[in-house]
Amino acid sequence: MMNLLKMLVGMLLLQGLLSCSLMKGYRALSIVRSGKATQKSFYAEIPFQERMGNILIPVTIGQQTYSYIFDSGAHFSLTDSIRKLNQFKQKLTVQLGSANQSKSTVAVTQIDKLEAAGLAFKKVGAFVLDFNQAPRIRCLTNGGLFGSSVIRKYVWQVDYNRKKIIATDQLSKLHLADNTIRIPVSLDKRGYPFIHLQVNGQPVRFLFDLGFGGLLSLPEVTAQQYVRGPIIERAGIGSEGAHGSLQETMKFALLDSVRLNQLVWYNVAISYAKSNNYPLVGAELAKYYLITMDFRNKALYLSPLANHPFKPEGFTHFGLSLSYQAGKVIVEAVYGSSPAQQAGIQVGDEITAIDGQKISYSTYCECFFTSNDQLATAKRIELTIRNQGTERTVELVKRRLL
Repeated sequence: MMNLLKMLVGMLLLQGLLSCSLMKGYRALSIVRSGKATQKSFYAEIPFQERMGNILIPVTIGQQTYSYIFDSGAHFSLTDSIRKLNQFKQKLTVQLGSANQSKSTVAVTQIDKLEAAGLAFKKVGAFVLDFNQAPRIRCLTNGGLFGSSVIRKYVWQVDYNRKKIIATDQLSKLHLADNTIRIPVSLDKRGYPFIHLQVNGQPVRFLFDLGFGGLLSLPEVTAQQYVRGPIIERAGIGSEGAHGSLQETMKFALLDSVRLNQLVWYNVAISYAKSNNYPLVGAELAKYYLITMDFRNKALYLSPLANHPFKPEGFTHFGLSLSYQAGKVIVEAVYGSSPAQQAGIQVGDEITAIDGQKISYSTYCECFFTSNDQLATAKRIELTIRNQGTERTVELVKRRLL
């Protein structure tokens, strides 16, 4: 009898804890979904920079202007230093997940007012994220994520050619070409936008996530259903979310076909990993299409860019990525069957010179931007490598891996 009573008490306590947790989650969601434009009728052009595939816009909070990642697949956020500087109150704390399933406890606050190119928003709910465990994201933004809590309420057009984002309250204020394609959008309870694509003839639900710098990404369990040909594995660091990176194997492959309404793409390169939460369509799409988002009316519009038609180019790479650790440039990942792997380069090797120039980076971000720019633009590169006190020089020629 006593054991039964203890069991009942335990069940009631557990039920109470779950109920409190759910209530806390609903309250946090109601706060971060808040925010609206102060103008009744508006049209604003917001300049953006493209860096490492991400769209970065200037956002002013208080007296300071910050670089924000334009991210349709996340809620609005700011750093704790911005919150403290502006004395925004901490409403509550919740456990928050990210794109690679990593989690951490974060605060929820509300921004009294913010501006983007003169366009003002008030009472914008936000998560407090410092990206301390996500150095690559921290290099891209000193502010946070300009998220779906604001994006879903208005109309936004991403014009990659002019490096402008147009924000308005009325779709009629924007020009849509005759060959524009309308894509139905569904919003989940968080306000995140999802669209349906056909992968190899089968319907797959994708998160439309402009915070992802690539074109297409899949969870491994989904990719295994559709990948038919060769697979390239990247050993070392995996995907990076808001709460950090995972040590896992990333994989790359080609999909035979991807259909988005009338649009059909063949032999499209994708990335995938076990930790990926959702199939993603990312910001690379903006290089080929004028993107217009009208999530209030559950619509996405794509207008092909005449000067940059979509042509899948496979997957071309030297086969390595670099990181800055304890004052040294270290190989953080190596791709299988790549020039780097065939040259004997291993995860953990130190790079002391690139093209004969001794490396003298002083910060992680300097290494991140400079080395990635070099690896992205060069067709041939010479690396001096140190492993266990021994140095050697190798020359790599970039080639198509898929």
